Amino acid sequence: MIKIRTFLNHCLSQRPAFENDLGETLDTINVYDAPAAIGPYCHAMRTGNLVFCSCQTLLDPDTMKLVGTTIEEQTKRVLDNLSIVLVGTGLSL
Repeated sequence: MIKIRTFLNHCLSQRPAFENDLGETLDTINVYDAPAAIGPYCHAMRTGNLVFCSCQTLLDPDTMKLVGTTIEEQTKRVLDNLSIVLVGTGLSL
């Protein structure tokens, strides 16, 4: 079983969590077991009981190389990466 190690950070900037228009705190989420973000992005954001996931790619989290030559293989990789992020936040597909 994959051990998911989740940490909250603030997309590389150490700034405090910020609030949305309703005064709810928005936390950025990065999951160690998901492919690393390319650029200053986070895997997801949480506010209240909602989690918003960012786009996932065809990157294999172990090799950081693109995988899949068919749409089926590519779709499976993207959904696997999304699942890793969701499990890291305590959710699932």
